[in-house]
Amino acid sequence: MKKNTFCIAILISVRINAQQNKLLFQSSDLFAQIKDTTNITFISTNPFGRYISVKYADGTKEKISKDTLWGIISKGYVYRFYGSRLFGVSNYQSADVIEYKDLTHIFYKNISIPQYRYYYIKTLNSRIVSLRNKALKEE
Repeated sequence: MKKNTFCIAILISVRINAQQNKLLFQSSDLFAQIKDTTNITFISTNPFGRYISVKYADGTKEKISKDTLWGIISKGYVYRFYGSRLFGVSNYQSADVIEYKDLTHIFYKNISIPQYRYYYIKTLNSRIVSLRNKALKEE
C-alpha cells in the first residue's frame, strides 16, 4: 500500500509541474496571475524557426510567432525572446540588475563543451548588454 501512495504522489507532482508553463506577451505578464494559459502542457522552441509549438491539455497543438511573445515560462524557468535568441532570466525580482543566461557550446577537438554567457539589463524591457556596469548606466 505504501508503494502505491508513493507512486500517486509522484504522478500528482508531475502534473502540477506541467501546469507551470505560461506564455508571456509582455514583461508585466511575468507578475500577473496565470489565467488562460494554465492548460499548456508543453512548449517547444526551435532556435532557427520563427514559431514556437504549444501543446495544450486537451491534445491540441498551436504554433505561435516568436515576434508576438516577450517570453515564456517552461518547467518553472523564465525565458525571454530577444532578437532571434532565447535567454534564460535568472533573478528578476530582487536585484538592481537583472541577469540573463545564454547557453553556448565551445568545440575543442571534436568535443562540445557547454558554456554559459551572462548578460545584464536594468529593467525587464531594457536592451541586453554584456557588462553589468553598462546595464546600471542604462536609462
